[in-house]
Amino acid sequence: MKARWTVRWSAAILIALFLLPLAVSASTPAARLARVDASVLQAAKKGETTVWVILREKADLRPAFAIKSWDARGRFVVDRLKEKANSSQAGIRSLLKSRGKSHQSFWIANAIKVTADSATINELAARPEVEQILSDVPIPLPVDLQGKDEPRVNTVEWGIDRIRAPLVWSTFSDRGDGIVVANIDTGVLYNHPALVNQYRGHQPNNTFDHNYN
Repeated sequence: MKARWTVRWSAAILIALFLLPLAVSASTPAARLARVDASVLQAAKKGETTVWVILREKADLRPAFAIKSWDARGRFVVDRLKEKANSSQAGIRSLLKSRGKSHQSFWIANAIKVTADSATINELAARPEVEQILSDVPIPLPVDLQGKDEPRVNTVEWGIDRIRAPLVWSTFSDRGDGIVVANIDTGVLYNHPALVNQYRGHQPNNTFDHNYN
């Protein structure tokens, strides 16, 4: 038994001696700077800059696959992400608060948006819970392109003909004017050229009233 424990302790000591240089190298200035995007270092030379601090720890969401209820599964994922973000970000949030640095936490990606100077960024990069520090790069929206009138169909389209709408028009002299058509969708582009003149919220003075419309 004593020999077995001797072997175990010897193995543990050897592993520790092997990992020690790796741990030391990971905390060197070069290793810390490797976590910081080059554009962050350039921007920080000019003063405070906004960056994204990505944390190393990620929530384990694998148990969610075994949860049958959609609502329960969603709640599990949200709770697990928030718990991981709160626990892993606590130290950094405390540091930033003590330094008076503007920051905002995000729990889905486990990241913190920070506006800080070079010294604070280097301090963050030295923390073991930090995986990366990236620039806050704005993504511009694509420029709207001017539309053009498309050729219109000058006859009754097949779908209208299939439901015998022309028969209703001719028999009852009714083309559906004045009725309200409802739509259940994520939204309607009410000012689309094909809809705007029929939209009930379109006022005579060319303004829009969306109440109950």
